[in-house]
Formats: sequence, structure tokens, C-alpha cells
Amino acid sequence: MALTDADQIRAALAENGARPQGRSRSARAEEIVAAAEAAGDPGLLVDALEHLINAYEYGAEHTKMPVPFTRVLYLLDTQPDCFSPRQLHNAFWYFKWVINPLMESPDVPLPAITGWVREMERRYRAAGFSMRTVAHQNLKLAQHIGDVAQAEASRLAMVSLPRDSKSDCAACEARELGQALILAGQDREALAAWAPVLTGRLRCLEEPHVTLAASLLPLLRTGETDEARSNHVRGYHLARGNANLAQTLGLHLEFCALTGNEGRGVEILAESWHLFTAVADPGPRLDFLTGAAVLLQRLTASGHGSITVHSATADSLLGQIMPEVTGLAARFDARNGTTWVGDEVNRRLRQPPLLGHLNLGMGAAALAVPMPVVEDTHEGLDDLDSLVRHARELGKAGHPGARQAWERVKVLVAGTDIDDALAGELVEDQAFALCDRANWQGALSSLRDAAAHFRAAGLPGREAAAAARAEWAAAEYDPGYQPWPGLDTQLANAERLLAAGQADPRDLLTVRQVRALVAASAWRNAAGAAREELAEQCSAETAGLIADARAHHVPAREGMGEALLAASAAQAGDEDGETTHLQAALRLFGQADRPWMTPPFKARLAELTLYRGDRAAATSLLEDAIATATAWPAAEFALGPVYLLLAHICRLNGQPDLAVSNTRIGLSLFSKAGDALGAARARADLGLALGVSGRLDEAATMLTDAIAQLDELSADGATASVRVTLGQVLRESGDHRGAATQFALAADAYGAGDDQAAYLSATAEAALSLADSGMWDESTRAYQQAVTLATTLGQWQRLVIMHRQLAQISVRDGQADGPGRAVSHIQDALAAGEQAYAAATPAGTAQAGPVSLDREVARERGITCHEAARALSHAECYEQALAWLERGIADLTTDDAHIDHLTHATYLAASIQGSKLGQTEQAQQRLQGVIERCTQLGRKDCAAPLARLAAEFEPAAP
Repeated sequence: MALTDADQIRAALAENGARPQGRSRSARAEEIVAAAEAAGDPGLLVDALEHLINAYEYGAEHTKMPVPFTRVLYLLDTQPDCFSPRQLHNAFWYFKWVINPLMESPDVPLPAITGWVREMERRYRAAGFSMRTVAHQNLKLAQHIGDVAQAEASRLAMVSLPRDSKSDCAACEARELGQALILAGQDREALAAWAPVLTGRLRCLEEPHVTLAASLLPLLRTGETDEARSNHVRGYHLARGNANLAQTLGLHLEFCALTGNEGRGVEILAESWHLFTAVADPGPRLDFLTGAAVLLQRLTASGHGSITVHSATADSLLGQIMPEVTGLAARFDARNGTTWVGDEVNRRLRQPPLLGHLNLGMGAAALAVPMPVVEDTHEGLDDLDSLVRHARELGKAGHPGARQAWERVKVLVAGTDIDDALAGELVEDQAFALCDRANWQGALSSLRDAAAHFRAAGLPGREAAAAARAEWAAAEYDPGYQPWPGLDTQLANAERLLAAGQADPRDLLTVRQVRALVAASAWRNAAGAAREELAEQCSAETAGLIADARAHHVPAREGMGEALLAASAAQAGDEDGETTHLQAALRLFGQADRPWMTPPFKARLAELTLYRGDRAAATSLLEDAIATATAWPAAEFALGPVYLLLAHICRLNGQPDLAVSNTRIGLSLFSKAGDALGAARARADLGLALGVSGRLDEAATMLTDAIAQLDELSADGATASVRVTLGQVLRESGDHRGAATQFALAADAYGAGDDQAAYLSATAEAALSLADSGMWDESTRAYQQAVTLATTLGQWQRLVIMHRQLAQISVRDGQADGPGRAVSHIQDALAAGEQAYAAATPAGTAQAGPVSLDREVARERGITCHEAARALSHAECYEQALAWLERGIADLTTDDAHIDHLTHATYLAASIQGSKLGQTEQAQQRLQGVIERCTQLGRKDCAAPLARLAAEFEPAAP
């Protein structure tokens, strides 16, 4: 609408003032200024200009403010009488708003900025204002160019001058005074200056948001980690999504990167994606991009450059923003005539982590992206003898760095003659690497060569151990091979040699462990009657390993025996036994000081703990597994599944953002490992997590990609459950036809398999989505198929739900017989409920059944009657609806535990009585009785809507 008079312009100002901050508000403000200027009313023009300045300030378009502000000053000089007291105050106040963005633009010369500060000082002196605000501006300028001495002088001048009406609020002043102390390297003093803001005593529109973020790294540097954690959680919540606080969000990203919370940082950056386009002013943009770059560098340096951040990978995004970061810094330094901005950017980018990991709360510890740790550099061991001794020590301890040490030895001895002992050790190490890759043929050849070298070197104990390992490799390579004669020989040899002092206990324990491994493998692969005998052999061999390990005081080998017993218990379905043996194995590995051996066992114990319902203990075990695997990356434990399990726990805990973060990291790890199937399944999990967090478009895209990849990989049956999840996401987003298609495809897949319960569920979901799409005939046919299947399977509770849904459909499809069909379905639902009751009643129990079961039946029957009333009310059959409600309310009244359902049913009954049947007095009586009951139970939330409805039925005042 064109703005042609003052009233229209004032109305437009009010209307635009209610709009959200952003470019559209600023654009409309520019139009209003043009209209006000054309109207020829100076006072109205001042209002419009001040409105535009506000739009630029809070819409993150600060560098545009000088133009309208210059016009305000011109009007102040030429037509001062047109200014109201409010407008006059604003004219002086906006000096600060204009000078600050000039500093934020490298295209504005430094003399122009200092000129504005002098102009501010001149006008403030003439108007009789305190110079405290001018000192404040000088402080900001000194901080911007890195002039520590001038900043301290301005800080001291500022605190010595009185506050007045033009001073910034006390919270903002405290922020700047603290920043000056940070510039001088005085963290504790800065935190003291910020205390009134951090504790909430001083507040404003942008505080404590900004100071909470500014305090994060100083708190870490002073060791106050609990306060840092709290300030991050509080501060990010306050600043989240605010384009005008881009600098603050950059500090939160930096904090995550430096505290082992890179996963959380990924989520914050994804949520802040709009800032890449919304923040145009160079200063705030540089601060935000620098914080993002700190995070992205940590991710790429850790080998997680492929992790997805919104719609880009970490490494590609880093490559995009770094030229802009360095370019902006260079432009500021060129303008300022110093290197301060570039130096500060480089300092932030180069700083090492301040903590290995700071736990941000339940599940958040798992968001730490593993950082590579160099476990054993072998520095100073360039001479062969020292390096060989070192490699042998590591190998004897089972240290994962042994492989790297032996590789270094191989480099040093290449092309030289070496003795048989060393040759055997090098070939044996090669065999271990081949075993890790399941190259059993190559491992067999290398182990036989190692045994020959040890024999030639006069090391019969090592020969026996290598020969036993060769038998194991032969059995893995050829399932028909019989390893036991050779293993029996090597056990006898090892025992004899140990007794004669010609072997080490390690040799005997190696033979024992190999025998236990071979027995376990045979039992695992056996079928039929042989399984019981092989199970006994596996148990006996593992017991022999444990007994000898105890006799020779080698807890690491005893721990391996317990781990093998845990695997056997798992194969037998004995979860309690598996848990006990895993706990014993972890305790023994701790005694042996071999932490690198623990991650897989902690991860499995976490699964078992979760099955028992202890989420907190499961989370703690998974976090320990990640921390240990992070510290010992050469142990090569795959962390992808661990992160996915943590994501599952986060979903159970109602923490969707943490679930998304953990799943993203899991997906990155699967992708990095080249595990296409694992990555596809992780992508499906990520789609589920995104859906739970309400990010439906992202979820649908991720799930669609997962389905395509799983289909390509021919993962049997894997896509059906993903399609169900996609259907749920599409339904929630309002795409009911798309949801119906996915549910139907899932039902087709399940129908060809053995999981008939899943087939039923998908068919019923398809029927519901078809109904929501208005495809009544198709929906009815799908429901009929689901009802038949549910009856066959005895899924009575599912039948109850489906008949309730069919009752609603019956009155929505436009058919004349709808109410009659609805009642028929309700009768079927009640009958199915009786069947469910009978199926749940223990044999020999009286028909009344257990009290708890009686209550459940009453509740379900009451809900079904309520659903009947909803359907009949929709069909305007109000008398029938009320009759069904009376039946339902009678059931729901029997137990206080049903109060929520009773409230809903009572509300509908009273609405029908009072609004449809004209029985307002009866409606009020009904409501009053339930209101009193809700009040007695302390359920004001239930009583409130009933009370509001009762008030509607009160007679009008005369």
C-alpha cells in the first residue's frame, strides 16, 4: 500500500516495528523513510530515520547506519525545534551505534572513525553530557587496533567519570571493561569485572549473552571448568540463531573445538548456517568465521574432514571460508596500520586444545571427536639395537605401538644381514598384520617361516608359540584342516620347555590362548549334535588358559580368558554370564595396565547394561570406551557403532540434538573406514535422529539417501524399517500420500519375510496415511487387510486401535451410513479389547482378573467409548455421542490414574451438552464434579480447561 499521508506512515512504522528483525524489516523501513521525506513533516522524518537506524542495528546491517544518522544530525542542526525530547535523546545515543560499525568495516579509513569520535565529544561537551561515554568509545577503538596502553588509559578514564543518561547500560559497560582486562592478559580481573553480569545482577537486551561467551576461555584458563560448562550451556541457549550475536556464536564454536566437544560444535554450526549469508558486516563476520575455522581445523586435523556440517563437509567448508578469513584480517590491518587483527586471528587458529574433554552433560561427553595421539614416536632410537630392544618391550607388553616400532626396525635393516631371532620376530609381526586383515593363507606362510627362524636361533619356546599360531591360521584358512594334533604337540612342547627353563611363560600362554581361540571358533561354526561336545571343549581350553595365567601371575592373559568366556556366554544367550565375565576381563586388564585392550569390551558391556535399562551406566561405559580408544588409536578400535549406540541412548533420554551429533560422528567414522553398508545404516539412523529433533526436511533427505544406498548394497530387508521411519517423517511434515507410499513399500517388503508383526504394523500405518490423504477406498481396503492379519496373529490391542481409527474414518468419508459403520467398529474395538483382556488374564485366574489388569481394561474401554463419541459428534449425532461418553466416563471414573483421559472425555461431554443440546446447567454440574476431583489430586493443569469451559456456560450478567 502506498504511503501518502502522516497517519499511514505512522501506522506503517508501528506495523514494521512488530516484524522480525532482518532484511525485510530494513527494506520496509527504507520505504517508510522515503515516504516520510515526501510528506514534508520533519518530526515524522526523524521518527522514520530513527526507525531505520534501529532496523539496521538489530538486523546486523550496522555499516548502513551512518547514512540515516548523518541525515538526523543535519535535521538537528537545521531544524532543532522539530525534535521531541525522545528524539533528541536518541540523536545523541545513536553516536555509539554509528561509530561501532565504522570500526567493523575495513573500508572506512581510521581518520574518519576518529573524526566521528571527536564530533561526538564536541556535541556531548556542548550539550553538557559526561565524557564517560566518549572514553568508552576510545576504549573500543584502542581494543580494535590492539593498542594495550591506550586501552588501559581509556579504561581508567572511563571508570573515573560519572555515568549519565548517555552512558551505555551498566551491563554493557561491564563487558567492555572486562574485555580491556583480557587484552592486558588479566583473566581473573576480567572475570571479577564481569561478575555482576555473569551472576544475572546486571542485564540488558544483549547481556548476559555476550559476556557469557566472552568468559568461556578465560574460565578454562583459570581452571574454573564447571563455570565454563555452565556459561556455555546458558549462553548458547540465549544467543542461538541471533544474527546480531554472530561474534558470540563464533566464541561458542571455538569453545567446543578447544574442549573436546567438536561434535557439539558441528551441531551449533549447522544450526547457525544462516549466518553465513545473514551476517554481512565485516567485523562480526570475521569473528564468526574465525570461530568456525577453529572448529573446522580441529575436525580436519583429526581425520574427520568428511563429517557433514549442514550441506557441506568440514574440509570443503574450511577451504571455502579460510580465504575470506585471511582476506578480511588483511583488510583490517591495512586500514589500521597494524598487524593486530591478523595476529589475533592467527593466535585463535593456532591455539591448542585447553582440555582433552569437558563433559557438557549426559551424553555430551560422547560428542568429542577422537583426536589422533602419537603413542610412540621412537624418538632418539635411531640405532638398531636400541630400537629392537624397544620393539621387543612393546611386543611383550602387548602395546599397540609395537607394530610401528617393528616397521621402523624393518626400515633400518633393509638390505642387511640379520640374525634368525630378529628375522623371526619381523616375520611374526608381518603375520600379525596379515591376521588382522584375515589373510589367513599369508599369515600361515609367515608363521611357519617365523617358527623356522626361531628354531634356527635356538629359541624353542618361541618356535612352539609360532607353530601353534600357524595351526590356528591353517584352521581358519581351511575349515577341513585338523589342527588339534599339532596343537597337542605344541602344548606338550611348551610345558616341557618351560619346566626345563628353555621357554618363557609367555610362550606357554600363547599356546594356551591359541587353543582356546581354535576351540571357540569350532564351536561357533558347528551345527547339530557336535555343538554340545565342542562347547565343553571350548570351556575346558579357556579354563586351562585362565589357570596357567593365574599360576604365572599374568592378568592380561587371564583377562583374555575371561573375554573368551564372555563370548561363549553370548553365543549361549547367557547375558548374565556374559556381563560377569566382561566385568572380570576389564578388571584384569586394569590390573595389567593395558587400557588399549578395553574399548571393545566396554562397548559390549554398555550394550548389555542398556538392555537392563541403566542408561546412565551404559553412557559412562561408552564414554570411557571412546576416551580410551582416542588415547590409543593404534589399537584400531572401530568407534562408529559406539557413537550410534550413544545416539540411541540420547533419543531415549529425550536429547534429540545430542542424538544428531553422535550419529553424524558415527556416519563420518563409517565413511572414513570405507564401510559402505555401515555408513548407509548410520545415514538411516541420522535421518531418524533428525526427524525426532523436528528437522523434517533434512530427515527426509537423509532417509531417502539411506534407502537408495541400502538398495544398491542389497542389504536384505534393511530398507523396510527405514521406509517406515521415512513414512513417519513425511506424515509429520504433512505429506500423507508420500507417507502412505513408504508404508506400503515397507509392508510389501515385510510381507515377503517372516516378521508378520512388522508387516501388520506397516500395513496399518499405510491405511492411516491413506485415510489422512482422503483416499477412503484405498484406506478401507488396507485396513481390512490389516484387520484380517491382526486377527490371525492374535494382535488384539492393535485391533482395538485400528477399529477406533476406522470409526473416525467412517464419519469422514462422506457416506450416509457413516455413523452406523462407526458404531460397528467401536463394537468391534470393544470386543477386541475383551479378547486382549482374556489373553492377558493368567490361566486359572478369576474372571475379574488382577486389580492392575482390571484398571487397564477399564481405561482402554473408556478410551474406546470416547473415540466412539468423537466420531459420532463429528457426524452431528450428539445424543448418541453423549450416550457413549456416559459409558466411557463411568469406566474412567474408577481410578484416579485415569484423570487425564477423564478430563478429555468430560470436556467433550460438557461441550456437547452445553453447546449442542442446550443443557448448560447439566454441563456445568458435570464439569464442577470433575474440577473438584482434579483440584483434590493437585492437577490444576487438568482442571483449568474445564473451568474455562464452565465459565462459558455461566448465564450472562443482567
